[in-house]
Formats: sequence, structure tokens, C-alpha cells
Amino acid sequence: MKRLIGAVQRWGKNVGVDERALKEVEKIERGERTVRAPLHPTEAKIIAESTVDKDKLQEDIERKYETLDENLRRIEIKVSSIPTKKNPSDRLLPSQESEYRHRNDQPWEYGFYEPPIEKIANNRLTFREALTLMKAHVEIKNHGQGIE
Repeated sequence: MKRLIGAVQRWGKNVGVDERALKEVEKIERGERTVRAPLHPTEAKIIAESTVDKDKLQEDIERKYETLDENLRRIEIKVSSIPTKKNPSDRLLPSQESEYRHRNDQPWEYGFYEPPIEKIANNRLTFREALTLMKAHVEIKNHGQGIE
């Protein structure tokens, strides 16, 4: 029952929200209502101080600082090389489309290409060989216990 009453109340609150909002906006546009952000007490002090020292601030803005100019003149920028790309590789990154294209390739079975046998170091296994060894181990273990 609570849910039903809550739903009806929400519906009642939301009826005519757009119209009420438009009326408020029109009042603001006509000038009948002014909306200003509230000032925090510390902001009011800062604004009052800045309006008093307006001439001093203008002088600070227009003043020329010789030390800064000298320091800027001493700076030299030399470009020694053209920046390289962050990812210099031209190969495409993996995506669903590329995986779908290679779905039936034998070496792509596990989501990546296996290296050729010549490139594999001694005493190392490929992913495929490791899986076949694990399957064989499980079969031997299950066969010995009479589980098939």
C-alpha cells in the first residue's frame, strides 16, 4: 500500500513541473524577480576591499617588471628532435572484429598467435602444449581411479 501511495504522491508532485518552471523563468526575464547568488561574509569583505584599492590594482597591472623581462630574454628554447608517437607500433590493437576474423585460425585458438617453434626457447612450452599436458595428466589421474 505504501508503494502505491508513494507513486501517487510522486505523480502529483511532477504534474505541471514544466509549466511552473516556465512561469518562474518568464518572471525572471520580465524583471519581476531578480535572482542573485548569496554572498558569503568573507566574500563581502574581499569585494569591499578590492573596490577600495581599485587604483592600486590598476597600477600593479600596468607596472612593468624589469626583472621578469630580463629573465624572459635569457630563456632559450632549442628543439633537438621531432617528438615520436606514443605508440610507434603500426599494428592494430585487438578488437572484437579482429578476433572474429581469426576465430577459425589454428594458432589463434586461444586469442593470440603462438610463436613459431624456432623462436621458442629450450625447455619452454607453448600454451597449447601446456594444456595438452594438463589434459593428459587429468585423464591419467581419473583413469587410475576408475572415473571416466
